[in-house]
Amino acid sequence: MQYTGSSYHGEWQRDRMHGQGEYILPPLIGTKYVGGMKDGLYHGDGVIHVTETLKFIGKFLNGKVVEGKYEFSDGIVFEKEDWHYCDGIRNRLFGLEERDGIQPAGRSLVSNVDPPRETPKGMFDCGDGFYDPIRRVVHTYDMRFLRTTDEEEHKWIVGKCFKGWDEAVGYQPQTDNKASQGSENSE
Repeated sequence: MQYTGSSYHGEWQRDRMHGQGEYILPPLIGTKYVGGMKDGLYHGDGVIHVTETLKFIGKFLNGKVVEGKYEFSDGIVFEKEDWHYCDGIRNRLFGLEERDGIQPAGRSLVSNVDPPRETPKGMFDCGDGFYDPIRRVVHTYDMRFLRTTDEEEHKWIVGKCFKGWDEAVGYQPQTDNKASQGSENSE
């Protein structure tokens, strides 16, 4: 483990991970497993925290998945068959709307968090972090590197995700400087 950057906190038997524990993969990967271990392998009930927003809850037998499900941080469970959530065709609801219903007019959600996170200027909230379209990098919400994107993911994020404002919109009152220039010109 010391060579890969992984760590384990939990029960041991004969110098092997055995019993309940938490196995943390290298920080660059950002994944951890919490649950049963047997002779150094995932065994019994366990949860793999894939990202901050996605986990796999399952049963393992000697390191192999027996059964399980993917669950998002908003409680939505991935369904392999007949998946319609946020497919862009039949369902464009956020998880909170899927679970709690659509908000009345004027209270529409712009992200799956209410109140929404403040998206940095020029970046997009892509669901598992902030996307910088210039560098084509996704950062976690606390601005740690998460991944780079390929062309397909870049287009999807830019086309479908909420962008932090990088330009003023709406009513713009005149500044004192502009107002005084206008009155000088009118004389």
